[in-house]
This record gives sequence, structure tokens and C-alpha cells, in this order.
Amino acid sequence: MSEKNILLIALASSFTYPTVRGYVTTEDLFSMPLTAQNGFSLDTVAKTVNNELKALGEESFVEQGDNKQRNMLNDKLEVVKFVIDYKQEANKAAAAIRERRAKRAKLLEALENRENADLAQMSKEEILKQLEEI
Repeated sequence: MSEKNILLIALASSFTYPTVRGYVTTEDLFSMPLTAQNGFSLDTVAKTVNNELKALGEESFVEQGDNKQRNMLNDKLEVVKFVIDYKQEANKAAAAIRERRAKRAKLLEALENRENADLAQMSKEEILKQLEEI
């Protein structure tokens, strides 16, 4: 199922997800941390929903009855996994931006050091001449 469809189902069905602080909505998942020491995290929500799914017992492959509870828990788990993937990608993008900014800052610092070194190599007369031109 596509991300758009699973999110639409979650929003239309008003899915709620169990946490150590009570139930949260689909929208709330996007503001939760991936992991946390206090148990309030997407990882914990995914584990809890997965455990609820496992508690339903094994699914029959012969009897194709529609198990609404199982389907809902599968959809909830897919939503949580989507949010986890989304946040992980966002974290990777933010880390890449930080790395580029740090590299740029280092390069600018190196350029400044090079320019200062070039100025230090100038003779007194060259320095005075440039000061007069300013």
C-alpha cells in the first residue's frame, strides 16, 4: 500500500497508538522521537503494535475470513514504520546539511589563513603601497 493511501486510511479512521503517556494520534507520531530512554518513542509504539498483532495468534492461510482487528493493527504498524522511515530520512538529510556547512566553514577558514599568510609574506614596501591605495 502506498504511503499516501496508508496515511489517508490512518487519518480517516482516526487511528490512535498506545504509548507510555497514553494514546497518541497519527499526527502526534511525527513529533515523537525515534528512540528515548523513557519509553516514549516511535520504536516503543512500533513494538507495542507489533506485540498486539502477535497476540492475535497465527493467521490462517486456509480460512480467508476478514479479521478487522488484524487488518487495523497491520495498517497501524505500516503507518508507524512509514513515520520511522520518514524521520530517519529527515535525520540523514539534516546530517548531510550539517556536514556541508562544517566543510564550508573549514574551507573558508583555510582561505582566510592562506590570505593572511600571503599578506605576511609581503615586504614592508608592498604593504605600505597597498595601504596608500586604500
